[in-house]
Amino acid sequence: MKTARIVDTKIKFMWTFLHWNRKDFQTGAYGFNLKILLSLLPITVFWVMRNFTDTEIAIGIGFATSIAVFRITRQQGVVGFLAVLALLVVGGAALFGVFFASDKVFLANDPVSDFLWGILFIGSVLVRRPIVGLLTNELFPNLINFINVRNRVFYILTIIWALYYIGTGMIRMFLLEAMSVDSYILWSRMIVWPMTLLLFIISVYVIRRSEKKQESKIKS
Repeated sequence: MKTARIVDTKIKFMWTFLHWNRKDFQTGAYGFNLKILLSLLPITVFWVMRNFTDTEIAIGIGFATSIAVFRITRQQGVVGFLAVLALLVVGGAALFGVFFASDKVFLANDPVSDFLWGILFIGSVLVRRPIVGLLTNELFPNLINFINVRNRVFYILTIIWALYYIGTGMIRMFLLEAMSVDSYILWSRMIVWPMTLLLFIISVYVIRRSEKKQESKIKS
């Protein structure tokens, strides 16, 4: 009886944890969606599994993890659209990776995604809907209250991010060709992630500065 109670308590705890205060889990500073951090999981799972199983199985498990993360982090709007595109790219890379039994073919989804984002970001500027403004409105709903998603600052940032993604795509292509799989996974992340974080911080700073300027104009 005591054992049954303990098991029941553990099950209830796990269930509570998985459904724990979704708003607190989804939002942090400026309403940032913390579930985005789960996007790090698929490549980590693939990296670990490739050391214990065949290439095809590791790719399959990595893609299955991507699907699980997609379902958990499912979003609407622009974020959801980009997530679907990302999953399609990974799915295509997984299919070819399994067919050719090649880790590198599967990992090619990295530069392909970067180039795709670069094209999409440039396209959003051309149609006068800068994607950085749309993403900021969805991911950081409390960050912009006085500036429009089509503000000039979002056009500039969108172009900068587009060029950045094209640049990282070229870097990843070079690394993928020149390095072993393990070295590529490690170094591509060590090079790209800090740069992405830096550009992200700069973007938030620039947006906040524009927000404060517009707020001062309105109040004066």
